[in-house]
Amino acid sequence: MDSRRSFIRKASSGVLFSGAVVAPVRGGAKEAGPRAVILDTDIGNDIDDVLCLVYLLANPGCDLIGVTTSYGQTALRARLVSAILRAARRDDVPVRAGSSTRLDGGTEKRGVLYDEPLGRWPHQESFEEGAAADFLYRRLCERPGEITLISVGPLTNVARLFQRYPDSARMLGRLVIMNGAFKAPVPEYNASGDALATGIVYDSTPLTAVGLDVTIKTRMSSREVHEWFLAGPDDGPLRAAADMIAVWRRVSPITFFHDPLAAAAALDPSFCSFKKVKVAPTKNGVTKVDKKSAVKPHEIATGVDKIRFLKHYLDVVSVFKNG
Repeated sequence: MDSRRSFIRKASSGVLFSGAVVAPVRGGAKEAGPRAVILDTDIGNDIDDVLCLVYLLANPGCDLIGVTTSYGQTALRARLVSAILRAARRDDVPVRAGSSTRLDGGTEKRGVLYDEPLGRWPHQESFEEGAAADFLYRRLCERPGEITLISVGPLTNVARLFQRYPDSARMLGRLVIMNGAFKAPVPEYNASGDALATGIVYDSTPLTAVGLDVTIKTRMSSREVHEWFLAGPDDGPLRAAADMIAVWRRVSPITFFHDPLAAAAALDPSFCSFKKVKVAPTKNGVTKVDKKSAVKPHEIATGVDKIRFLKHYLDVVSVFKNG
C-alpha cells in the first residue's frame, strides 16, 4: 500500500499525467447471459476490494462462481469475503484461501486493516491456507474456456496455478488484472507485492491489465462512500461493507475504485480505452512496456470514462438498497 500511496501522491500533483478523461475506443458488446467469474483478491487493506466484491455480487452480468484470497493472512482475508457473501445471502459461492507466502518464500507481515467488523457479521470461521491454486484448476477443468478470472491483488495464486498446472493458462476464458503502472517506472503495489509471480503471469498468457495510472482517476471521498453504503438494510451486504468502510475512513479521506474498475472493464470493456503491448516486468515489479517487441500479447488500459463508470457502479450496487 505504501508504494501505491506514493504513486497516488505524485499522480495527484500532476507529475505523472493529466486528469483528463480519455474517451473509450472499444465497443461494449457483451456475451449473452451472465459471465462465469472467479475473483482473486487481497481484501483486507485498501477498501476497493470490498467495493469490488459487492459490485460483482450485484451485477446481473456476473455469475460469481468462486473467490480466492491472496497475500499474507489469506485465511483472515477469506473470513472477510465470507462475511460479505453471507450478508448478501450468497453462501453458495465457494471461498478458498491462497498461500500465505510469496513465490520467493517471503511473507507479508503487515496486518489486515479492517477485520474489526468480523465480530458483528456471521461468517465462516476457518479456512485452510494454500487451497486456491487447486480450486482454480478444478473450476477451469469443469468449464474450460468459459471462466473470466479477475485478479485484484498480488498474483501469487495465479502464478502458482500456472506453475502447478501448465495447461491451465490455455483453459482460461480471460484473465483481467488490476496490476501495474504503465505511464511511469514505479513499482505498483500488486505488481511488486509478489514480483516473481508478476513476471510469471505476464510471461505465461495473454491478459488485460487495468493499471494504477488509470484506476487512480476513479475516486470519491470516503465520507460519501460510507454514507452511501449506510443506506442499505441493517443486515445486508451494503451495511456489512459500510462497517469495513468506516475503518478505512479513519486512515484515508479518499476512496479509489481501483479494483471495481478492473471488474467493470472485465464485464464491459467500453469503460476504458486500451492498447496492445508487450509488458516485461522487472525483478522489483515495475511493469515496463517493451516498445521494441513485435509480439503484443497484453492489453493495457490507457484511459477511463470515469463519470460514466462511477454512475454505473452506484447504479449496479444500488440493487442491494432494497434488501
